[in-house]
Amino acid sequence: MKLYYSDASPYARKVRIVAMEKNIPLELIVTAASDDPPALHKANAIGKVPTLELDDGTALGESGHICTYLESIVKKPKVLSNKPVILRRDALAIGMMDALIRYVLEIRRPEDKQHQPWIDRQHRAISRALDVFEKEKFAKAFTIDQITLITALGYLDLRMPNFGWRKTHRRLARWAEKLADRPSVKETIPQT
Repeated sequence: MKLYYSDASPYARKVRIVAMEKNIPLELIVTAASDDPPALHKANAIGKVPTLELDDGTALGESGHICTYLESIVKKPKVLSNKPVILRRDALAIGMMDALIRYVLEIRRPEDKQHQPWIDRQHRAISRALDVFEKEKFAKAFTIDQITLITALGYLDLRMPNFGWRKTHRRLARWAEKLADRPSVKETIPQT
């Protein structure tokens, strides 16, 4: 199986962590979706990363669908869950990643084209999510909610290093530090 991915994409990192936790080998193809690469478009007409191309040529997009597929082919360790608390936290972490992406895209626009109320709205959404996660207690099992959250926090560190979340959310920072040496987390830290 081939995974078209961008090193910085938190969605792609989520897939890579799940694959590593399940010991599923993937051929990793670093892809800049913004370059409109033909191989990516052949696999996924939308041209988004991550895209998982199966050995039979079938391609799956969207990190959640890819993770569901990976869970279906290797059952243990179980990372997905239908427990409401895990579903709620996973959805909140996905929303935080979405807000981070919207924030980053907006601040990359020329300054005279940026919409400050939109930037502020994303910043507040990120802050509220962090406030909720600060109060959460996570189980020892490394489940999808934790995987999504650790990727969101990694993206926050990468793109908004001055956000200061570790000082204002110390409990969450300690939780993240405990996971920092986990091989799947450590080996997928975005570099660009």
